[in-house]
Amino acid sequence: DNVAGASILPQGGSGGHVKIAQCNRRIQSKSELIKQIVIALAGMAAEKAFFKDEEYLGSSSDVEQASEMVTDMVTSGCAFGFEYLLKSERNPFTDSGISETRLQKVENKCDEVLNDCMLKANELIESNIDLVKKFVSALKRNYTLTRDDIMKIYKRETRKRKIA
Repeated sequence: DNVAGASILPQGGSGGHVKIAQCNRRIQSKSELIKQIVIALAGMAAEKAFFKDEEYLGSSSDVEQASEMVTDMVTSGCAFGFEYLLKSERNPFTDSGISETRLQKVENKCDEVLNDCMLKANELIESNIDLVKKFVSALKRNYTLTRDDIMKIYKRETRKRKIA
């Protein structure tokens, strides 16, 4: 739903990327943020699915982005309650005015949310591995897929599933 395109062409420090469709709304729901985090972690899930015997670092910037989104979501106080609210600069875990107990509670919640999102990303990739392979094949041929390209492949493959 949220994917606007994908490319395997190197860009900046990445070897490829998935572009997320941005909505014009500034307010996002918790479930919308969770979906974006799962999408960010899907690259790592795909690496694990395709390269079972080796760990790769190709998705490290995606994991960093997902971690930042989780930290922002948890420490805003809106998604999980005020007990996780932290007012600090960019990194809440370096603010010395907050008790160690509270920081640990926030860190544990961030880890829990990130791990839950990683499980969802793994399930998403594993349950759609044949579709992912089709996307990979198309990317190898064309290097870049637009949202229309992605939707055509998706519709074609889901029609095949219904017929089979």
